[in-house]
Amino acid sequence: MIKKKDKTERERKAGRNPGSLSVLGADLGVKGDLSAEADLHIEGRVEGDIDCRTLILGAGSHVTGGVTAGVARVAGRVDGGMTVDELTIERGATVAGDITYATISVEAGARIDGTLSCSTASQAAEGADDNVRVLEMAETG
Repeated sequence: MIKKKDKTERERKAGRNPGSLSVLGADLGVKGDLSAEADLHIEGRVEGDIDCRTLILGAGSHVTGGVTAGVARVAGRVDGGMTVDELTIERGATVAGDITYATISVEAGARIDGTLSCSTASQAAEGADDNVRVLEMAETG
């Protein structure tokens, strides 16, 4: 019989600790899909789909592929669709693809080239907009 302590220790050593963080530095590029139980912080390039609990894309990051995450903060570029429960798109970030979200925050200066779809059908049908937050309005002239 496996003791809980032994199993937890093995998971921690294997990097499957629920509180763990994996980092892809700015000098690294990955071709292939990434799937992680850990939180991911990406500063480099990824050509492939990403599936994780929490995703942080730094300002220099570039993802070509789909993203599925519980929480995501985008400061770089995503060329592909995103399905995220709680999404923040920061100033200077670009998402070129369709986005499905439960909650979204978009800073002024961010760019989205695609459609936005609320994943909560009842809220979308009622026209609720408390799940969309505009952080700053830019004046057009």
